[in-house]
Amino acid sequence: MNRQNNPKVRIIKEEILSDNWYVLKKVSYEYQRNDGVRETHAREAYDRGNGATILLYNREKQTVVLTKQFRMPTYLNGNETGMLIETCAGLLDDEDPEVRIRRETEEETGYLVDQVVKVGEAYMSPGSVTEILHFYIAEYTPNMLVGEGGGLAEEQEYIEVLELPFAEALGMIQSGEIRDAKTILLLQYAQIHGLLKPAGKPLHIMIAGPHRLGTGDDPQLLLRRTGVDDLDYVLALEAEEENRRFIIPWDREKHERSLHEGDIAHLIIEDQQQNRPVGFCILAGLDNPNQSMELMRMVVAEKGRGVGREALRLIKKWVFTERRANRLWLDVKVDNVRAKSLYASEGFTLEGTLRGCVKNGETFESLHIMSILKSEYGEWSS
Repeated sequence: MNRQNNPKVRIIKEEILSDNWYVLKKVSYEYQRNDGVRETHAREAYDRGNGATILLYNREKQTVVLTKQFRMPTYLNGNETGMLIETCAGLLDDEDPEVRIRRETEEETGYLVDQVVKVGEAYMSPGSVTEILHFYIAEYTPNMLVGEGGGLAEEQEYIEVLELPFAEALGMIQSGEIRDAKTILLLQYAQIHGLLKPAGKPLHIMIAGPHRLGTGDDPQLLLRRTGVDDLDYVLALEAEEENRRFIIPWDREKHERSLHEGDIAHLIIEDQQQNRPVGFCILAGLDNPNQSMELMRMVVAEKGRGVGREALRLIKKWVFTERRANRLWLDVKVDNVRAKSLYASEGFTLEGTLRGCVKNGETFESLHIMSILKSEYGEWSS
């Protein structure tokens, strides 16, 4: 813990009040008020280390996996049985949070998950407890079940594993059957971000030529959902200098998190004949009540071969005929001449300019907003 970042605070003394299970300290410190006067304060802080928690969900079955166990502190404060329904969780014990939560998941639930996504971290009781809790989600399938779970007997863990319908779990928040903060946060995260919305039919939407891909044939492009295994390709494509100039690259965690967002379609553009990716795109607004979708980015490899144009046509067809959107819009840097020319030639109209809205180093760059409506797409495609 770095105590040097706040000039208004000076630690005077720390006293250990208990070092039995974890460490309870009394901390005396000086605090400078806004009027400049310094006061002496004393607070107790309980240090039990940091922790991690995870929500397991199955989109096909529309279920979540939770745990149920006895919690003495709740038994002392209004919980008549002391039993609490929770997401799987555990202390880090100085381990990497992701490594620890994978092992904790197997110990408590019996599921060996292969892909976990961090969705945030938070202080859960900042008035008295030092703990930071790391929040994760992971999709599980029946074949990931490798044991009974239930926790470790040597740690006196006696945990019941619950597989519940997601809708029922949400209802248990309202009824008061679920009263654990971390569990409520993760269940509501799943609800807000549409994690358990049915995946629907695969996004294998194909358009036949003409294509200028230089193969001598008439290949087809398709859009498919991006998987975790595709992220190395996505990150490498974003990192290319020719692409970095015109986008704001995401880190791996942000890309991976977007794969689970119900409102976002993260898609690989694939040359079906050659069975290889030729780019990727990200669209947002799948749940937009105004039926307005955003092409957040489209990045293609091997520019100048017609991939971008055919991919854009594929995207428009999916947006307007499959998703039945009314509007598809995007922003593009004003100096991205190639992209602006492509969008204009494919029916996009310039709506306006966001001046100086993106900071790049010591300079500020402007963006053009361009869009196409469903009625315009119909006229253009005919």
